[in-house]
Amino acid sequence: MNIPLKYKQLTILGALVFLPALTTAQSSCGTTGSGAGLKVLQTLKKLMVATDTASVLYRVGFGLTGVDSASVTVVTDTAVCSAVTASVDTAFTHSMHSGPFVVVQAGNLYIAYEAESEPQPMFYIDKATYAYKAWTP
Repeated sequence: MNIPLKYKQLTILGALVFLPALTTAQSSCGTTGSGAGLKVLQTLKKLMVATDTASVLYRVGFGLTGVDSASVTVVTDTAVCSAVTASVDTAFTHSMHSGPFVVVQAGNLYIAYEAESEPQPMFYIDKATYAYKAWTP
């Protein structure tokens, strides 16, 4: 049986089910919108200047000390968004998104998230190597 590549195969208790693939080539960058996605961007900017212990540890853990909150901006370059998406997809064994990521640049990182996803997982990608970066205390 020929199955279009845009579908992933899922076997549940012997039954063969085809679901639309969540991982597709990203042709554009996601936008923050006016809801949850915008709140994440605003929170990221606030984290760059906050003095509480948790915010300081966050910045240190991700190498974001000294990043000016004004430099935390949304990426609109589709080549960068596609590379970030590919990096996230490579880092995990299953798709971590259902649509395009909002990609934010902050210091030496790209931070990717889905604007309207709940909860909102965030993925940290090294700007120089496009490698997924985990938190390092």
